[in-house]
Amino acid sequence: MSAKAKKLKSDAILPAFQQRSKDNRDRLLRAGGKSFAKLGYEKTRVVDLADAVGISVGVFYQRFKGKREFFDALEDDVIDRGKERWLTFFKEVDSENSAQVYFERFVKELAQTINGDIGFFRGMITLAHHDKSVPGKIAELDNDIRDLLMESLIEKGFLSAGAVSEERFFMAYSMAAKTLLVMQLNEVGPLSGLDSATHRELAHMFVSYLGIKDA
Repeated sequence: MSAKAKKLKSDAILPAFQQRSKDNRDRLLRAGGKSFAKLGYEKTRVVDLADAVGISVGVFYQRFKGKREFFDALEDDVIDRGKERWLTFFKEVDSENSAQVYFERFVKELAQTINGDIGFFRGMITLAHHDKSVPGKIAELDNDIRDLLMESLIEKGFLSAGAVSEERFFMAYSMAAKTLLVMQLNEVGPLSGLDSATHRELAHMFVSYLGIKDA
């Protein structure tokens, strides 16, 4: 993986001395994501986060110092899981099929990743209105995914090294990721980010925009 991909740990998480405490923390992160999905960051209260997993506010504060610290911990969790997921994906994806099919698999994985953490992304967007530094860490993960995608395309013979500029590749990935995010946040229009038709169209965009000669 690219050197940019470094394991991130949040100072917001207090030490978990017992397994039960760790289980509560992990359940809080998952439940908190669902709360952000419904209400966004600003409208979600600490009591909402605690109620979502069935613990007291006091137990919440044993694990986290506040709502912002909880969000930071959720972000680190999303990033750590994302690194593992994408390393596995690029290790297992093959080049037996055409570039179109390869990109369809990539876009489908990207859509499922966004959907699985849609609460975090909704919370991030609402929080970013007040704190412009918020997307910083997740942007680093995006950089790592792009690096892995480029390396994989070259390794599997779909692209030649230097054939596509970094700026053009950045634009292709960003258009696909933002399109999927908007689709899944708003749930409007004739297609969903999880539809195979969406995956085909975005894969075609990749192949055409990057000038890949499909088999």
